[in-house]
Amino acid sequence: LWGALIFYTVFHTMATSWTAGTEALLPCFSVAALYALLNHKEEERKWLWLAACFAGRAMGVKYTGIFPAAGVMLAYAYKARKTPFLAVKNLALFTLIASLILAPWLIKNYLYKGNPVYPMMTGVFGLDAGSDPVKVEGLMGETRQMGALHFKDWVQHPWTVTMGRAGNSEYFSPLFLFLLPLIPLLALSGPCAGGALCALWLYFLTVWLTWS
Repeated sequence: LWGALIFYTVFHTMATSWTAGTEALLPCFSVAALYALLNHKEEERKWLWLAACFAGRAMGVKYTGIFPAAGVMLAYAYKARKTPFLAVKNLALFTLIASLILAPWLIKNYLYKGNPVYPMMTGVFGLDAGSDPVKVEGLMGETRQMGALHFKDWVQHPWTVTMGRAGNSEYFSPLFLFLLPLIPLLALSGPCAGGALCALWLYFLTVWLTWS
């Protein structure tokens, strides 16, 4: 319940929870994939395949779902680090399942636009006659949190996004900034030995660094 309350303090969550956009669905499937992964045990591999299905759904909702999917895969790789060959095999199957779930969206975009990942990678696939280059470029500009990827930008990003200085972050919650001083306590408290906390950190850092 506390986690749900903290999540809802993000004003973007409040604003999108009553709209018909994709923003609320993306974290829904992304968190479901992470939850399934954390429930996974080698003797119960159905949770891993369920995580792959949710990861594929997240990417189908929005292509930025590839970032949480990568976070889930890295978290699994950490959990299965003692059996690397099995981990590689399972990650290959994970990728296949997630790709099959995503495939209808890729096929639809290719049939309609000649680009499976439209409106991205237009430099490779080009633009169809029905697309406005100015609007496509404007949309891609909105998706970028930062311009040049400098280390200083990443260090300042928690402050920048909280203060509304990053694109589409005008209503971000300050609560996460208040929680940052607790990070060393989490790192030193010991539950990382069980694997869940380290898996969560890998997921968080992967999503944050790739998306930013």
